[in-house]
Amino acid sequence: MKILVLSDNHFTDLSKIKKEDYDLIIHAGDYGIFRKQLENLGAKYVKGNCDFSGDKHLLFYFKNKKIFVTHGDLESVKTNDLKLFYQALEYKANICIFGHTHKQTVFEKENILFINPGNYPNNYVVITESGIELHKKDEIEIIERKWWNYVFKWSLRIR
Repeated sequence: MKILVLSDNHFTDLSKIKKEDYDLIIHAGDYGIFRKQLENLGAKYVKGNCDFSGDKHLLFYFKNKKIFVTHGDLESVKTNDLKLFYQALEYKANICIFGHTHKQTVFEKENILFINPGNYPNNYVVITESGIELHKKDEIEIIERKWWNYVFKWSLRIR
């Protein structure tokens, strides 16, 4: 299993992404003029504050995990994560993916994994069953955890 998580590419082309490399592609908004590319990739995506069309929230299951996706502007994520946390809790999400801040972050709160991939192409995240890869420009930080089939029992905050 391999999931690509990206956000906030604004006017950066997405044509280098290959659909066959991933089981799922998730975009947390501010895709700019590249909505058609996301649709051609079969991506799940939400509308950001700079986009003209799309849903603001998305909730779906993937391989036994409930995933909540939002851009984060409506939840005021640049101020704090409280509204985002309560919304994810209300939806009973296992994973909450958001963007808007352009700051890559991963943290766990009340057994919900929160992921902000940062701004693509400089930053993005790849989720696998055995870990989470934080791609930052020319480096990759790997959080190795066999977590996909379990309830989260760990806590991590990267800022």
